[in-house]
Amino acid sequence: MNLARSIILVVFTVCALFLGVILIWDFLAEAGLVAMPFDIVETVRTVSSSPWNGRIGLALVAAAAALIVLRTRELRREQCIAFDNPGGEVAISMDAVEDFIRRAGGEFAGVKGLVPRIHAGAEGIGIHVRMDIWEGTNIPRLSEEMQNAIKNRVQDSLGINVASVSVSVGKIVSGGGADETEE
Repeated sequence: MNLARSIILVVFTVCALFLGVILIWDFLAEAGLVAMPFDIVETVRTVSSSPWNGRIGLALVAAAAALIVLRTRELRREQCIAFDNPGGEVAISMDAVEDFIRRAGGEFAGVKGLVPRIHAGAEGIGIHVRMDIWEGTNIPRLSEEMQNAIKNRVQDSLGINVASVSVSVGKIVSGGGADETEE
């Protein structure tokens, strides 16, 4: 990932520098301070008639999107929840906490999958879990058990104060392996 990000960053930096130099040179040429070695309008017209424009443009847009996605993931990994212990400061990445919650919530019968999202607040973290469940699962009971289990496990195992745990059901999937049936 870092190699791809570095290559994309170098390509964009070179393109930006090249474009910046050309635009500054054109500005200075119009002011009469330097001579322009080529006609920008004719060069743009020649380049714009190239059959490669669409492909090059698509490649640049894809590279920009990839760079944005990689940077967003990198920033997300850098976010941590920090607290003091008698031995010093402890920092746990948000991704690690979300993985922990995903494993803890995935142990419940009736849960097909879940996606946790956490946000830090003044009184502790807030946890939102979006889950997909199997048809026939008792949703109120599962939600309550999951909220209590996640809150207790995060507080006991990770030492992070949990202000709230909210649960939403995204999908109810048929043909599943729900052990709990609706009463």
